Amino acid sequence: MPYVEGESLRDRLERERHLTVDAALEIAGQVAAALEHAHSRGVIHRDIKPANVMLSEGGALLTDFGVARAVASVDETKLTQAGMTAGTPNYMSPEQASGEDIDARSDVYSLGCVLYEMLGGEPPLTGPTAQAILARRMTETPTPLPVLRDTVPAGVDVVVQRALTRLPVDRYGSALELARALEDAAEGRIEVPATRPPKRRLSRAVVAGLAAGLV
Repeated sequence: MPYVEGESLRDRLERERHLTVDAALEIAGQVAAALEHAHSRGVIHRDIKPANVMLSEGGALLTDFGVARAVASVDETKLTQAGMTAGTPNYMSPEQASGEDIDARSDVYSLGCVLYEMLGGEPPLTGPTAQAILARRMTETPTPLPVLRDTVPAGVDVVVQRALTRLPVDRYGSALELARALEDAAEGRIEVPATRPPKRRLSRAVVAGLAAGLV
């Protein structure tokens, strides 16, 4: 790989914890552009996280497609049957964590987690184990960012929350759609609904069954 002078987004977050809204949107937009390039070639990254985003003078660079290559080289069904789920739990989409087939919308969810952390100081809906994280993501909605940090515009939160919806069909359909929404959020062009409908909760039995797939 080429040498990139700079630091990882993880290094920067450990030092600063929060980024400015403008900086966070710019980084997320550049990562979304990289993902769109990969997705257009049939590659799902599967491990979007701050440690895999390098920051240099040229902007944000997405690194480490090793998980994508590894999964592509084997039968993913065998990995799931063996109890192995490739990726990092704090940034996994619910469908990836439960061992289901994934597409570009899974990377959209993971990037939403990274953007949430850049703005809110921590990933959404964390837990002590992968099972606990999945259970929370199947039953809870992330705390609105303006509640954690009142300088985050409501329009930015709308974009992040849509990227983090539980069902892939409710998210942005591609990284390109997310990138365009981030541009609109930066310009204040995102419509903010007056109220949001309550989220439906799954039964404990359903959540337990889904979490069992991670054991």
